Amino acid sequence: MLLGESCVGKTCISTRIVQDHFSHVHNSNFGFDKKSKSVEIDGKVVCVQVWDRSGQEKFNSTHSRFYKNADGIMLVYDITSSESFSKISDWMKQVKEYFDPTIPVTLVGNKIDLEKNRDVE
Repeated sequence: MLLGESCVGKTCISTRIVQDHFSHVHNSNFGFDKKSKSVEIDGKVVCVQVWDRSGQEKFNSTHSRFYKNADGIMLVYDITSSESFSKISDWMKQVKEYFDPTIPVTLVGNKIDLEKNRDVE
């Protein structure tokens, strides 16, 4: 599951993972966007689902029901936005409240192609 503020690039990450494609066009989603891909792991074909949760606060109350089946979390921030990085602590509070405490969590600094505009060190 991808979590983070709006416009940090969660949809670009999910598209890259599932379709191996990067788009320079920004399309915000509303609610959840789910993408699936079949991959072979240890000789078995499994379906990997990437859930991209909207960063808009108005959807907060509807999201917790989708959290229970997640197997991993990527907390995403934009390296050109210190505000998006400071909000990671709020997202982590949601993780602690709604997810299994043993779920793996990865912090991802996105938009690395904009290194010259970096605002988070």
